[in-house]
Amino acid sequence: MPSSFEQPGTLTDKIWFLRRPTQFVLDIAVLSAAFFLAYLPAINIRVTEFYSDIAIRQLPLVIFIQFSILFLVGAYSILWRYVSIEDLKVFLTAAIISGLILLALRFLLSFTDFSLWQVPISVIMIDTVLGFGGLLALRVLRRFVYEIGDKGGTFRGSRRVKRKAALLVGAGRMGATLVKDLSNRGDAELDIRGFVDDDGRKKGGSVSGIKVLGTTQDLARLVDEIGIEQVVIAIDHAQGKDIRRIIGLCASIPVKAQIVPSLNEIAHGRVSVSRVRDVQIEDLLGRDPVELDDKNLHEFLTDKTVMVTGAGGSI
Repeated sequence: MPSSFEQPGTLTDKIWFLRRPTQFVLDIAVLSAAFFLAYLPAINIRVTEFYSDIAIRQLPLVIFIQFSILFLVGAYSILWRYVSIEDLKVFLTAAIISGLILLALRFLLSFTDFSLWQVPISVIMIDTVLGFGGLLALRVLRRFVYEIGDKGGTFRGSRRVKRKAALLVGAGRMGATLVKDLSNRGDAELDIRGFVDDDGRKKGGSVSGIKVLGTTQDLARLVDEIGIEQVVIAIDHAQGKDIRRIIGLCASIPVKAQIVPSLNEIAHGRVSVSRVRDVQIEDLLGRDPVELDDKNLHEFLTDKTVMVTGAGGSI
């Protein structure tokens, strides 16, 4: 049965490497290998029957502690397709806690007859780095395989479309999220060629592997030099005046301009960030449109002479 990490109907369903039971087996193999490798520097790389016997005796205890901590901190509930820095902190926490427990056990066992269960301090330190580093590497590989399989499944399930060369306006969180979302979709219609951002300090840097080529004042030049077919506005908390200015720049070039959905639309799950759309009146207002109670207004204004003051968007 596929784990929650997988999506039925995609190539990833058929890849054994992505299934959770297999993940447990691979984790045990990685942690075991790390423990034996950690013993090599401690015994000057000379593997003897004595030290091999000690390592084999200590291994079940070490693996039990490490696995228990991984479960307790929630490492096996992480969906690695959507991994973040916060999720990586979970593994760092598990590594620190398990290492401290092994150090505490070494100290406590020194007062007992179970000296063979005392893991050397150097082994604990090396094993923690190798073991949890190996687990993270395994998950990075898992995510890579998943995304390749997901893209392949999407391509086979839909017609291939011609991708349009696009510039993103806004090298912030929204722009970075859009790039990542598009890179995970095999049917993406946009080929992101670069960012422009009015924060001049970002010029020459890169966001999610895409270079910041200049500011909005460079739009006309970049559209001509790179052959841009579409400009996408991806500014966090964009104000109406900024959107109107960018739309005006695009119209003067001319080049088609679209915008990512608002944070409100994304937060309510109505659309994903990669579903770029045409600019609407609400975007130019810089706020949600006022929704009038037509029924009550009709009853209030019927057969009355009314003077309207102002000429704002709501009026």
